[in-house]
Amino acid sequence: MTTPINLKITWYCKNKRKDPDNVAFGVKFILDGMQQARMIENDGFNEIKEIHHYFVVDKDCPRIEIEILEEEK
Repeated sequence: MTTPINLKITWYCKNKRKDPDNVAFGVKFILDGMQQARMIENDGFNEIKEIHHYFVVDKDCPRIEIEILEEEK
């Protein structure tokens, strides 16, 4: 994967009980997992350019969808 990358993260929540900032805290674990899987070398400014968060309620199928977009050169 060519860095830096942009991430679009859609958080499909079961309900609105948690504030969006508490939900988005999970991005730390996503980036740590990407490092552990060797998708990115680090999660600093040289590797991550932008992170966009979107919040949707889906009580039947809560999930997280992540789109990884490589920066165009």
